[in-house]
Amino acid sequence: ELARAEARVGAAKDASFKRATCDGSWYRQALGGIRATRLRAGAVLGTRHGLEASAPTFMPLTERLYAGGPNSVRGFRQNEMGPAIYVPNDFSVDSLPGDSTFIWQAFPDSVGERTVPSGGDNVLVMNAELRMRSPAYPELVQYALFIDAGQVWNRGRAGTGVTFADIRVTPGIGLRGVRPIGPIRMDV
Repeated sequence: ELARAEARVGAAKDASFKRATCDGSWYRQALGGIRATRLRAGAVLGTRHGLEASAPTFMPLTERLYAGGPNSVRGFRQNEMGPAIYVPNDFSVDSLPGDSTFIWQAFPDSVGERTVPSGGDNVLVMNAELRMRSPAYPELVQYALFIDAGQVWNRGRAGTGVTFADIRVTPGIGLRGVRPIGPIRMDV
């Protein structure tokens, strides 16, 4: 998939971007079941603010790339793989004497469960799953063994480079069932 928005086609200059994503899925018979393999890769280029090569780029949050969740890397919550903002539960506000400057300080032990995914400008997600029918109810129940791997990152910023050691891997097992109201899926 290719997408772009530029000033010459009506987009705001600060919201210009170019995005390319590629998804591929392969299904083969293996070990008495079906092996499903999926690969997703993508990159986004945003608007550079400043003339120097190290100037930050901006792209709309809705156009950034995300990973994590039941249809991506299952060991992570929805969109919470990669860069995120962690919202503290408690903080203090102090002012400097004789100055109108305020200092906001979050306490290290006050980081709560609330995170706001900020996405990245690069994504790589790989999934491999072996689906096998249940011996007891083969038309209604399937078992699945899976392994997911991936990462989301921002290129060109200090400390944001990604190596193979940064790729997160999450194996698991799953149960699939067919019900009159639709399929049910449970993964651990």
